[in-house]
Amino acid sequence: MKCKTLLTMTSLLVMLLVIILPMAQAQEAATGAAVSSQSPLSYVDGLYKEYAAGTDGKISFSVQTVENGSMADFAGKPFSSLVTVQPYRIVTDQLGTKLTNPRFVLPEDPGYGLHDMKYTADKFADYGFPLEHGLYRRLLVTATIGGDVRSHEAMEFYWPSLNHSAVLDPVVVFLESKVNTRLRLTAEGWGPRLMHRNATQNIASPSGTCGLSSNHGWTDEWWWWNSWTATAKDIFGITLWQETLGFQEIGISCTTSCKPSPWLVSNTSSSFSNLGYTTACANRGDTGITGSTARSIAETDCTEEFVGQASASVSVNGNGASISFSWHLGGSANSNGGIYTDSCGYF
Repeated sequence: MKCKTLLTMTSLLVMLLVIILPMAQAQEAATGAAVSSQSPLSYVDGLYKEYAAGTDGKISFSVQTVENGSMADFAGKPFSSLVTVQPYRIVTDQLGTKLTNPRFVLPEDPGYGLHDMKYTADKFADYGFPLEHGLYRRLLVTATIGGDVRSHEAMEFYWPSLNHSAVLDPVVVFLESKVNTRLRLTAEGWGPRLMHRNATQNIASPSGTCGLSSNHGWTDEWWWWNSWTATAKDIFGITLWQETLGFQEIGISCTTSCKPSPWLVSNTSSSFSNLGYTTACANRGDTGITGSTARSIAETDCTEEFVGQASASVSVNGNGASISFSWHLGGSANSNGGIYTDSCGYF
């Protein structure tokens, strides 16, 4: 009897240690499912905080646990029966590590963002995560964008012995995928790069030496954005779509007569889709000059659709140094590139 009690206490201690100890760094499991980078009890909280950080605080989340238990209770039950789905979605666009334009959206298609909801929890076992080893937390997620505050249900599933967590959130579209892309790019050091050339051979005039208004000692300045890849996965770790945003570069040089000369490089993007999704990409580059001021634009965008065919196109607005782009996309955008405006003069 004593031996049995000691064994039980030891098992409980081991289980507690497994739950409390930090989990392995984010990586792809053999099945393709993402492994949590934090303990199961803090993974989901960190996920929402990282998403909010990507928007520079334009969205905030409060996450509360309202119920927990064993995943064995969900045998044979579809995800759609486990949480109440709100009619709205939370959507962001993504430019590398930045999640931009966070917004509440009432989709035309009620099924938008609900790819996972058609499956049952039993499917986790197909990827090495049996229900009898899993636990769950039912969550109340409160999101704030500007002065708009809304709450919805979500769930976290986790397997302490397997160091794995997965979040079912039918409102925040591609929550885990966007955060995982952001974390990967941050670890890789991705980001826009500013380059320049000093004004060592400028022709001087009685009024000064030619240079850019942004920095009088430079005659050439350019920005470039390395190619980056956005990947969306379902709750089991299966890739739904992948979009590789092409390299973009823009710049402005001052000529020997101190006139601005804008230039650019805009590469195309590529994508593939799976399980009913379609993707589309477009790119555009353009320049304009008004007097001593020039503008250079290079951008590529990709988008995806689950119902219907994805499409992407762009048009130019304005002229001269006031030109801008209008993008026509069926859904949210993954993008690369930007706008640079500067002027040349004697200083």
